[in-house]
Amino acid sequence: MDAVTQVKEQNAGHFLSRVNIYLKERFNLPKHALLIAIFTFSAISYSIVCSNDFGFISVSKFIVTFSITFTLFLLLRLFDEKKDYEDDKKYRSYLPVPRGLISLKEIEKMIKWVIAFQCIIVLAVYPKMLPFYVLCLVYMLLMRVEFFIPEWLKERPVAYTVSHMVIIPLIDFFASAAHWLFNDGIPHVGLLFFVLVSFINGIVIEFGRKLRATGFEEEGVMSYSKLWGRRKATVIWIVVYSLTLGAALLASMYANHPMIVYVLIIIAYFTCLIPAIRFIKNDDQKISKQIENASGIWTVCMYALLGAGPMIAKLF
Repeated sequence: MDAVTQVKEQNAGHFLSRVNIYLKERFNLPKHALLIAIFTFSAISYSIVCSNDFGFISVSKFIVTFSITFTLFLLLRLFDEKKDYEDDKKYRSYLPVPRGLISLKEIEKMIKWVIAFQCIIVLAVYPKMLPFYVLCLVYMLLMRVEFFIPEWLKERPVAYTVSHMVIIPLIDFFASAAHWLFNDGIPHVGLLFFVLVSFINGIVIEFGRKLRATGFEEEGVMSYSKLWGRRKATVIWIVVYSLTLGAALLASMYANHPMIVYVLIIIAYFTCLIPAIRFIKNDDQKISKQIENASGIWTVCMYALLGAGPMIAKLF
């Protein structure tokens, strides 16, 4: 079966089968479920460890919190489909929506279903968390319309990235509220540094996935290597990446983590730094992909070391 025939058959399939193909390409459920579960567990755990409380929240409360954080990230993906449609249609016609697998109307329906699910869950189970959920949703809606200044942001890629990464600490804060909101109602000051780590890590990942070797730039696709040049862009990535190290060490200090956590954070930092050092010297696309992978690995390590690991050690 040739590619054209396969696309036609997929596009003519049942809605659920088309959604399944779409998710595999754009929001891989097993991969995202694991990463967002770690993200959610870590945010809650960090709040508990900082407060020096005993035990974890109930399984039911964790499942509810995870279901909201997971679907918030799914909403980000769905919102981007409509926001980026014109550019995708022009430059990335191979993607599911521009190639006709899922229509924009169907994307809109999915968005409404997800929001309805979230509202029902929050209102029925934990209405106290509604303001924090609404804050996340409102910010995402502002992102969808590019804060009403799309052209200004398009001309300023750094401002675009920074403004869009704010949603990560907002979701982090929502997740952590599953603990502190039902405890004394006041978030621990250490959470400021934890969400700061999340915010900067979001920028690290975004910068890291938009570094290209010479000859691998795509027409109509913004990259930081195209904007600043390969070496300068990589150095800037290293600077931003290093800021997460400082924020992570401060977050560890506020949580009174043992020395082994500091050691592991520093080991992770230098290990994930290696591809960037190599990319400055070698104009190799394989190495640029290693930077992208290192950005993700570093982020997972931070969540594991700051929240999840200490919580598990405390439980056992």
